[in-house]
Amino acid sequence: MKGKWTNEEDDVIRSCVESGNTIWSEIAKLLPGRIGEQIKDRWANKLDPEAKRGAWTQDEMRILIRAQKEVGNKWSEIAKRIPGRSENSVKNRWYNQKTVSLPYLLFDPIIIGDIKITMSSCLFGCSLIVELPKSVHLRSTNLQVRPNITAD
Repeated sequence: MKGKWTNEEDDVIRSCVESGNTIWSEIAKLLPGRIGEQIKDRWANKLDPEAKRGAWTQDEMRILIRAQKEVGNKWSEIAKRIPGRSENSVKNRWYNQKTVSLPYLLFDPIIIGDIKITMSSCLFGCSLIVELPKSVHLRSTNLQVRPNITAD
């Protein structure tokens, strides 16, 4: 198992994929010291021009949260539902979110007149945020919420 990737190795992988060869173990025979799994990961995580990199959208996070709840840690299955994201990036995003516990909107905000209702979620629970116009004064801020929401 070699260390750092070279430009020449990347060129061999690109050339093989562009010519239709995605049998990673066959490509590995052209790159001494590399195995098929390394080559697959290199393509998916660094070289694939169609792979999305960078910030995740709210929609991608909604899909990730719902899919993980549905299928568990089947990252390849979840990645199929998020176009352009590799299974490794999906897995990394899930565990990164778990570590930092960032909130993400589960649903688009609901707006009723001047009232905006937003539901967000993180791995440790969810919150319901109700934004009222300044002209509305509540006698109590202790509200009871009985959600009757079903996921898609």
